[in-house]
Amino acid sequence: MNDFVVQGTRYYVNAQFNLKAFRIKESHIQQRGPNGNLRPSGSFAEDGIIRLSGREPLTYLYVGGVTSRIELDNVRQKWRLLGNGVEAIYLDTGGHLSSWVPQLQLRDIGDIISQARRVLGYTGVSSDMSLGVMSTMDKNTYVYMQQYARQLIGFETTAIRQAPVRDRDRMIDEHIWRHGYPYDRLRQAISAQADGRALPVGIAQFDPLQGMATVSAREGGSFNVQSVSSNAQLHYPRRRRSDEQQRLFVLWGSIDSHATSQRGEANERMYRQMLVDDGYQIIPGGTYGMGLHGFDLVFRGPTGAVYLLEIKHIPPSNTHRLSSVSMAKGLGYWQMEDRWVSAVLAHSEAANSLAGAAVGQALSSGQLFKLIGATAPDGTQYVFKIDMSPVR
Repeated sequence: MNDFVVQGTRYYVNAQFNLKAFRIKESHIQQRGPNGNLRPSGSFAEDGIIRLSGREPLTYLYVGGVTSRIELDNVRQKWRLLGNGVEAIYLDTGGHLSSWVPQLQLRDIGDIISQARRVLGYTGVSSDMSLGVMSTMDKNTYVYMQQYARQLIGFETTAIRQAPVRDRDRMIDEHIWRHGYPYDRLRQAISAQADGRALPVGIAQFDPLQGMATVSAREGGSFNVQSVSSNAQLHYPRRRRSDEQQRLFVLWGSIDSHATSQRGEANERMYRQMLVDDGYQIIPGGTYGMGLHGFDLVFRGPTGAVYLLEIKHIPPSNTHRLSSVSMAKGLGYWQMEDRWVSAVLAHSEAANSLAGAAVGQALSSGQLFKLIGATAPDGTQYVFKIDMSPVR
């Protein structure tokens, strides 16, 4: 058993418990009773929040090596970190569902907010986002600033930029807690985009995939798409479809759901068009066996990052919740595991293509970003970054 202390009381949790490989059966918290026996005292949630039972159930969060009291602000619908005699700190999802960081200092960046609204086409919006109650356009503006700020930290901090992909989210979160957000650089970047000017030297072009959190696989190689869909930091920003995207969507919707091959190809075309419209560069190849096996889509971002995208359909559900998507086992490994990627590249047809070369180089240097594109039964597309390490 592992132990931790909250306000002088020691609690215990299963030694196998790991938030990045979350299993409900290992998430229970126990406390020793008067006779020394362990008794149930609460649980960890998948988002890292500790709920302790008692006369007044309390919530805590492990931040910076300390277990701290938090509470939900029902107006803002945000958790806030409580401190002794200091103003509460409102929290955002950081680089992982269970990792939390301070929110942007909205009261101090009104000029950045105005410029961000111009970039997104929300020129008629003037609401005060610092009050906490946000419209859909406010939320989109916030996520844009948040993801761009995270990207700038990762791009401009040498140690983070050169670190393996698996470590970057954690390092960005730690940087935010220690140094805050790079508001000056964010201001320069967003104002240049709003004015249609070239970005200042050294500032990265916006790539939301670099600022998004990473979603860990569950046991059995599945991903909780319902959780992804409800948290804007976990998925690619939704935008109105272009005319060509709409045409492909209508085509996809016209194909019988049992025609899996045709529907899968149509699904892939929707993602390809979305990425091209957003400025990403598709890298051809990466398949073998007459194109039937291998990588679904490989592309490059505006700063050179290489992405490997696996495209799925979300199975229909009998409830209002989205079903999970699961990786298949192929070549002896789970799809999107490093070992599976290497097994695909063992086929010369895949390895000798442009996509194969890009993926191989990125994989060997620890710089390969893995994504899932999951399409709901109604055609809504969710793109999210993934970590397959929990299935190893």
